[in-house]
Amino acid sequence: CESKLIVHDIWLQCENDLCPAKIKEEILNYIFKSNIEDVSDKRLDEMINKGLVTGIPDLYRMKMEDFLLLEKVKEKLATKMFENIQKTKHQSLAQFISAIGVEGVSIAKSEKIIAQGYNTLEKILDLTVEKMLAIEGFAEKSSESILASLKKKRPLIEELLSVGVIVKA
Repeated sequence: CESKLIVHDIWLQCENDLCPAKIKEEILNYIFKSNIEDVSDKRLDEMINKGLVTGIPDLYRMKMEDFLLLEKVKEKLATKMFENIQKTKHQSLAQFISAIGVEGVSIAKSEKIIAQGYNTLEKILDLTVEKMLAIEGFAEKSSESILASLKKKRPLIEELLSVGVIVKA
């Protein structure tokens, strides 16, 4: 299946969470929003095809020698890619929430939530619809959608924390 498909100007999105195209897009979003350099769409395809990456946390599980399995990657580039990924283990809260793909939350929206005192990952995970409605610019439907997405992303959040990602308040 495809993660996005345009049919007569209507966007259709795959609802299957195990859709390979959807998983790849989630990983690419994370790479882009976390500012991981030197890991392109093409390189990610190769990492996926070689079984090195099946989800976002796998980026942090990769060892130096794994990068050497990729085409046209020698020691210098392997070191650079490994280090670029490791550098992103420390992320701001706004960047992290945006990077993991919480539905309806851009960096600007997450900064708005943080500015209202929800400035730790724990506080954001404990948000309720009522608390979100008190923040300017958040309607009931979007708040419910954001909270449902956060709940769905909780296992990913926990796994990222377990592989050493540190979210700075």
